[in-house]
Amino acid sequence: YTEHAARHLLLDGKGAIRGVVAEDPGGQTQIDAPVVILATGGFGKSDEKLREFEPWFFEGKTPIHRFSVPGDTGDGIDMLRELGVEPNPDRLFVSMFGPKHHPYSNVLADIALEPEMLQINLDGRRWVDETGNIFAMRRIIADQPREVSWSVHGRDTLAMIADRFIHNPAFASKAYLYETWEEELREEAALPIPPCAIADTLEELAEKCGMPADALKETVRRYNEDCAKGLDSAFGKRPPLLIPVPDHGPYYAILGQRFSEAALGGLMVDGQCRVLRNDNSYIPGLYGVGDATSAMHRKDEMAVISELTWGVASAYTSGDNAVDYINERGGTQ
Repeated sequence: YTEHAARHLLLDGKGAIRGVVAEDPGGQTQIDAPVVILATGGFGKSDEKLREFEPWFFEGKTPIHRFSVPGDTGDGIDMLRELGVEPNPDRLFVSMFGPKHHPYSNVLADIALEPEMLQINLDGRRWVDETGNIFAMRRIIADQPREVSWSVHGRDTLAMIADRFIHNPAFASKAYLYETWEEELREEAALPIPPCAIADTLEELAEKCGMPADALKETVRRYNEDCAKGLDSAFGKRPPLLIPVPDHGPYYAILGQRFSEAALGGLMVDGQCRVLRNDNSYIPGLYGVGDATSAMHRKDEMAVISELTWGVASAYTSGDNAVDYINERGGTQ
């Protein structure tokens, strides 16, 4: 059945689950079952549903990079809607983070987000305290030109950051990857639309990054003055992290943009992971798990636990309760 896609839920005369109708390359198959567990995933690959529930997702100039798998098209939402059950728009969550160097080298992404770097927008200006992370900066980058940022500094600073990763015990199993940072940067800088830039002068770097040279040079000048004073007058970055940009090249820039890991929710479930109707009554024999469900999601708010934690917990919970439900009905045929 691995090539089947569930399309319709079947109910008996009492409103309980009695099976599903699925499609495969050869047609349709009806599968009779006293229990159905919907593990259909989120809807991050459905442009239609994203436009319906979160139209802001398409409002920017630069497309948001999506990590949702191809099957994340909200099939559970479609099947529930056939039964007259609508998703609660206040219990859906579409993630958005940034800046990040996706879908390119994660080594360069790690370096670009270290606090010693400068985050420069397309106006050639710093826009944030670089001590923040992709959670803290995710809303601010949305207000930058084309919603992108270039992480800028000289070679010595990038090499220092890479060396820090190499000697971090947490990265011992892949420390060698960070030794290749300069090779990866040069490879990406040679791509047809390069997400990295290398230049001998700030003027050349600005041209490659698509920002005004005078603005970038002024930003660097003011930043270097603050470094000399030990005080970030623009954003208050901590003095130990203020490393001046050198007065000679090579200079490096790494692109960062917004990305989304998932669009979550759609099926309301109770504490037993039973799928609920809009009046909060449950559909006997129907359970929901993981990203498909809205159990822990709130619009525009991060959940207190990760979706991975919920995926495991809801799978065990729905499985246990599904078995109990079957046993209460006298077992299966």
